[in-house]
Amino acid sequence: MKAVPLLLRHGSLSPRGSRSSGVLAAALATMLVAGQLAGAAEVVVRTSVDKSKVTVGDRLKYTVTIEADPKLKVIPPDIGLNLGQFEIKDYHVAYPEVEGKKVTQVQYEIATFETGTQEIPPVTVTYLEHGQRKEVRSEKLTITVESLAPSKEKEPKDIKPPVEVAPNWSGFRLVAAIAAGVLALVLLLAWYLRKRRRAGESTEWTEPPRPAHLLAFDELQALRDSALLAEGHYKEYFSGVADALRRYLEGRFRIRAMDETTGEIIAQLETGLLPPDRVEGLRALLQQCDLVKFAKFVPADPESEGRQTLEQVWQFVEETKAVAEDEVEGDNEGQRDEEDPKQTNPSDLSDASDLSEPFGTAAEAPEPGTQPPAPGGAAP
Repeated sequence: MKAVPLLLRHGSLSPRGSRSSGVLAAALATMLVAGQLAGAAEVVVRTSVDKSKVTVGDRLKYTVTIEADPKLKVIPPDIGLNLGQFEIKDYHVAYPEVEGKKVTQVQYEIATFETGTQEIPPVTVTYLEHGQRKEVRSEKLTITVESLAPSKEKEPKDIKPPVEVAPNWSGFRLVAAIAAGVLALVLLLAWYLRKRRRAGESTEWTEPPRPAHLLAFDELQALRDSALLAEGHYKEYFSGVADALRRYLEGRFRIRAMDETTGEIIAQLETGLLPPDRVEGLRALLQQCDLVKFAKFVPADPESEGRQTLEQVWQFVEETKAVAEDEVEGDNEGQRDEEDPKQTNPSDLSDASDLSEPFGTAAEAPEPGTQPPAPGGAAP
């Protein structure tokens, strides 16, 4: 607390004054001292730290609390106040509620890299009272900062020798027994599942997978019977056509098509799986579907072009589908019959040769110099 000097006008009181003048001077002095104490008590500054001993670089909390009468105008110190050898790492300002007081609290995180005894200087707070500028200060704080380096007076001790520990085989036996039991259960379960799978394979009949073109026809027929085009769901319709075509390409040509781009699908088919004209037609179909599916393109006549695209995909599947061997043999036989419808059976040729010879075979012909038998079997 700063002392305020008692000022008296020169000559107002003298050793030769009357008794009443002495009493008046004493009363005036008492009032001034009381006013000084009352004014000083109206603003209070307190500082504190959470620890008084730290090591180099350690952070400690330094708190500054200012309590003042709400009627006074307090000029708080700058946030970046002088803390001696300490550096401000962070701070936080709070305004706690205290009845009848205006409280400001600033909490700092500070640190220093200087060892020894360090001091935090007092904090000075200025306030105005009846137009007069006054100050109040806190007390200085002393912090002990220790080094991280080991003391030279203390030498490191020798390393202790290793301690021999007798093995505890009981725990190992328990773990080994549990592991053996688990392994036996796993092997037994594997044997049971394998036996059950073999039994199921020998008794259960599984239907062979359907050809890729039949699956594609089913999907395309479902789209043809749907109301997607009539209801304006063009994206869903063209996406369904494209997915049916891609699944057909995967099943028919054994390529990756569902997650590939149109360019990647075409690159796989250009390796000799399809003729160039077929590849170009397929490229056009996939690009048409991609425009509606990804680019939100709406054709001029979506219903007509949608049905046309489906029919083109149907025709592509029909012309590139895999044909079974029995169907191929049947087709080949039909083709031969159509190419040569007048071809006769070899057995028919033998019958025709009999009819062309009136006397039967050459072995039954009459010998030279003899006459053929007369009609009716009479002798000549």
